[in-house]
Amino acid sequence: MKKIIIIYSAILLLGELFSWWLFFYSPFSIPTYIPQSPINIPGLSLLILITITIVFLQKKTLKFKRDISFTRLVLVGGLATFCSEIIFQAIRFQSIIADTIAEKLYFASRGVIVITLLSLIISLISASFLKRKMKPAD
Repeated sequence: MKKIIIIYSAILLLGELFSWWLFFYSPFSIPTYIPQSPINIPGLSLLILITITIVFLQKKTLKFKRDISFTRLVLVGGLATFCSEIIFQAIRFQSIIADTIAEKLYFASRGVIVITLLSLIISLISASFLKRKMKPAD
């Protein structure tokens, strides 16, 4: 199961790095917000990326270990996101605009914590759907 978590962490990390490049460094002129809307496009794409990755990770985990507990299934999604987010924030650290190292560390830590908590919520929702779908019919 460790191998599955590592694979999906790497997939999520590559997706985050590509998204980061696409929205902030690419020659494409992608707007930050959907026109006439407060919806942030990079944030929405990150949310979609995390959701898709967690759903596929949990499906693969259930295929590998069908009797996994609900709690462990939720934690698998959170752990994969936590691992990829730690590496992503370490890579992004130098480009964080802040006056001091402490401020940079604060912003990077906040990113890791917030994204991990968000992924745990997504993982909880996804796991409940997948576990319910898996239950045998009465």
